[in-house]
Amino acid sequence: MVVRAFTTSLTGLAHQILFRRIFEIAEVDTGQRVQFRHIHGSGFETFMADGHKGQALGIYLILT
Repeated sequence: MVVRAFTTSLTGLAHQILFRRIFEIAEVDTGQRVQFRHIHGSGFETFMADGHKGQALGIYLILT
């Protein structure tokens, strides 16, 4: 799966909303819940972003 998203906000909350929506679309398309191999034992091996603080906080808020 490849996703490209653009946002004008750098906040953790904005990225939480963005990631949640992307994951919801992926789940509807595939019929499977989004998982990360290093956490769940199966699922995405790689998750890439440009690494600013808002993205890191957003993904943290999704996973906790």
